[in-house]
Amino acid sequence: MSALLRRFRNWKITNSQLEVGRFTMYLMSPILIMLYIGIDTDKKLGVPGFWPDPARLNRIPKEPAEISRELERMRQVRIAKRERLTERAMALLNDEDKEELKKILESGSVKGSVSEQYYYPPKKDLSQAAFMPVPENATQAAAETSAELAK
Repeated sequence: MSALLRRFRNWKITNSQLEVGRFTMYLMSPILIMLYIGIDTDKKLGVPGFWPDPARLNRIPKEPAEISRELERMRQVRIAKRERLTERAMALLNDEDKEELKKILESGSVKGSVSEQYYYPPKKDLSQAAFMPVPENATQAAAETSAELAK
């Protein structure tokens, strides 16, 4: 046994032997995997109960009546959620803030949200923009700019 170990210890692999070994490994690995798995992959690789039952999946409505029912259901869910959040907010507020919140909710003056204000900022008043003097040439504009900066 020790003679065999000594022989492997002193064994040198040439480049051609290494390439043949790599080629054999690359060629035989997929073949051996296919032989192991075989034809019926569900037995070897399948996980029972992995895919959900089609009856429990969300089905997209396609008929106009179904679409309107789904929109109404979504609207009711949104209203219920808003009411729950309002109740939670009322529970956290003191009496003065509750009265103020009730006034705001009754008047309906709250429109949009912070994100809408960010994406759709209020339009600026451009009525005075038409009366701003326009310089006739670039040197005049540069002179006016430098004079304004000097002030």
